[in-house]
Amino acid sequence: MECIGKLSRLRRYPVKGMAGEDLDAAHVTYAGLLGDRVYAFIDAEGPATFPWMTARKGRDMILFRPRFLNTLPTESEILTANYAAEVTTPEGETLRADDPKLKQLLEKRYLKTLEFHLLDAGHFALETNGDEIAKLMRDFLGKHVKK
Repeated sequence: MECIGKLSRLRRYPVKGMAGEDLDAAHVTYAGLLGDRVYAFIDAEGPATFPWMTARKGRDMILFRPRFLNTLPTESEILTANYAAEVTTPEGETLRADDPKLKQLLEKRYLKTLEFHLLDAGHFALETNGDEIAKLMRDFLGKHVKK
């Protein structure tokens, strides 16, 4: 069999736009790497075409280092409680990903109104989390689309 490439690093990004965490192993599902980009901050006044708060909008956001507190389960029944994570800021302060202080710190740093979201949906989000995503879309579009 011909070798067409080698995997040199396995990295998961718990929070969209922040640094990734290197892994020795990971559970891969049809939706992608388990735990990849399950947390995200949305720029509440951002464009409807790309509302995510990422390093495109805050260059040093990639210096924030998130990590999951526990090994993620590999069973098919995934519970949100399993996704407890913390984020270390570039200044060395560590906060839980869902701590309102982290959202406030990011808002102050980037002068943006942000919304925090936890969505374990992977790349096939509409198939697995359609109702939740539809609500998020309606809320977002209601703020940004003029009637």
